[in-house]
Amino acid sequence: MKLHYRKLGEGRPIVIIHGILGASDNWMYIGRKLDSRFSVYLVDLRNHGRSPHSDEFNYEVIVEDLAEFVADHHLEWAAIIGHSLGGRIAMKFAFTNPSAINRLVVVDISPQNRPSANIQFLPDVLETMQRLPLSELQTRKEVDKRLSKKVPDLRERQLLLKNLRRKEDHSFAWKANLEVIRRNMRLVYEAIESDNQFDKPTLFLRGENSDYITGADREKILELFPRARIVTIPKAGHWLHADAPEEVAAAILAFMES
Repeated sequence: MKLHYRKLGEGRPIVIIHGILGASDNWMYIGRKLDSRFSVYLVDLRNHGRSPHSDEFNYEVIVEDLAEFVADHHLEWAAIIGHSLGGRIAMKFAFTNPSAINRLVVVDISPQNRPSANIQFLPDVLETMQRLPLSELQTRKEVDKRLSKKVPDLRERQLLLKNLRRKEDHSFAWKANLEVIRRNMRLVYEAIESDNQFDKPTLFLRGENSDYITGADREKILELFPRARIVTIPKAGHWLHADAPEEVAAAILAFMES
């Protein structure tokens, strides 16, 4: 599948993969912090953003999409950055295509199957989004008000509302393929396993206020990624790139240049 993407800057390639219900523009600020030294590719996963929709949504086809993207753009020795579900895809890609990348950054997700309370909340959010009568709502403010009954946090709603688009008749629709994503929510819970290690430099970024990576994950991370470093971003939750963009960009730059 040919993925939609945005490209910033010139230099060594970096590919950034968003999380579930995210899109490439969620990482635009971080991309602009990196583009003075790197070619930054911000991709939309299948069933997200402006990429095509498909009934298939599993690690195998998503990793194939990423491998096709890397090959199509001749991205030799790219660094891969992935947030949340994107982080698990990045880990899978590292094990299946180790020669294609030179560095890995995993943002606030563990390889272990230890569901967070926030992850458990996602199916309800997806169902709420699907049930919103978008054809009856005229403004983003109206959509936001309806969504606030299920998602009280303004920042979380703002990220979800980036999935809104206007159709030709000016009514609203969701960019993301909500039904297929909801049916395949098991992706979010599956542990990342491998008989091999990814022995290249790896950075795990975690939010201080997030429970997606805890001390209990350290042993498994180092078992699979022996050259991994785990860095905590102060006062940040799961959406590190929204909570602390300057700190996240600085941590990634320091890692890339070390």
